[in-house]
Amino acid sequence: MDHIKEIISALQEKVSKESNAILVGNKQIGLDVQKIKEIEEGKDGFVGFIDGGNAELLKGANFSVQFIRVFGSVYNGLEKMHTFKQEFFILIHAVVQEGGVFFEIIPFGTEDSFEKVDAHDQELTSKHVMVNVSAVGNIVRRISELRLAKVIGEKMGEGVLVLDGDLEVKHRYEAPYLEALKKYVVVGLSKTTQLLTNSGDSAVAVLAGLGKGRWYYDSKEEVSFVRLHEKSNYVFRMDVFDFRKIKEIAGVLARYANDPVFLGYPYGLVEADRYARVSNEEKEYLKTLFLAEAGDLGRYLRAQDAHSVLDSIG
Repeated sequence: MDHIKEIISALQEKVSKESNAILVGNKQIGLDVQKIKEIEEGKDGFVGFIDGGNAELLKGANFSVQFIRVFGSVYNGLEKMHTFKQEFFILIHAVVQEGGVFFEIIPFGTEDSFEKVDAHDQELTSKHVMVNVSAVGNIVRRISELRLAKVIGEKMGEGVLVLDGDLEVKHRYEAPYLEALKKYVVVGLSKTTQLLTNSGDSAVAVLAGLGKGRWYYDSKEEVSFVRLHEKSNYVFRMDVFDFRKIKEIAGVLARYANDPVFLGYPYGLVEADRYARVSNEEKEYLKTLFLAEAGDLGRYLRAQDAHSVLDSIG
C-alpha cells in the first residue's frame, strides 16, 4: 500500500505523451484539432439499434453449452416503432474430420444454422494453440447480431443501423454478414477501445482533451470518434462503411444521447444492452436447470472446474 502514490505519479508521467496520429491497423489517422467538427442534430427518420448477449452454462474440454440472446429496436425519431428479440441455446462440441479438429455448432430453439469453426484457425488463435471452445459462443452471438441487423435493415428500408462494437472483420466466419450490411447506412459504436496514438498514448484520451461540446472527428476514414453530449465525459470510437456519412450519422446519434442513464451514449443501445444481456442471476438459474439433468456428464464438467473450487475457498 505504501507504493500507491508512487505508482499513480509514475502512471501520470508515462501515459500522457505528445502525439500527432492515431494508429488503426496499418493506417495512421492524423491528429488535427481542425478535424473536430460541431455536431448538427439530425432530423426524424428510422434508426435501428442492435446488441446481443450470451452466457456459458456447461463446459467441458470438448464442448460448451451456451444461451444466446439478441435484441433490436426500431425508432422513428424518438418514437419506438418495433422491437425484435431472439433467444436460443447452442451446443458446441469437438469433431475430428478432414485431418483436423473442428467445433460443430448445434442450435436449439432457432432454425438458424452456423458453420463449423476450425479449432486451429489462425485468425482466432496462435499457432499450435487450439481455440477455446467457449469463444465459439461469442462468434455465434456476433453473427446473430449481424443477421438481426440485416432483418431490421430490410424492414426499415432506409435509415441508420446502430451496432454495439466496431465494424472490423475479425475472422472469416463473420465476414459475409458484415459484407451484406454494406448496402445500408451502418454505424458501430464502441464503448471501449484500445486504439493508441503514434506515441503510445490513448487515442480517446488525447481526443477528449482536444475538443469541447459535442463533436465528431472528421477523419475521412472508416474509423472516427464522437462526443455525443456536451456534458459527457466519454469519447467513443465510431466505425462506418462510408466516411462521407460521418456527419449525418453523428447528428442522428446525438438525438438519442440525452438520457441521464448514460449521458452521451445513445439510449437505443442502452436499451438493447439491457434486454440482450444475460444477467448472472439468469445464468445461474439456467445453469442449475442443466446441472440437475447432467447425470454422468459430471466427470466432463469436473475436468474444467478446479479453478472455481479454489476461488470459492474463503
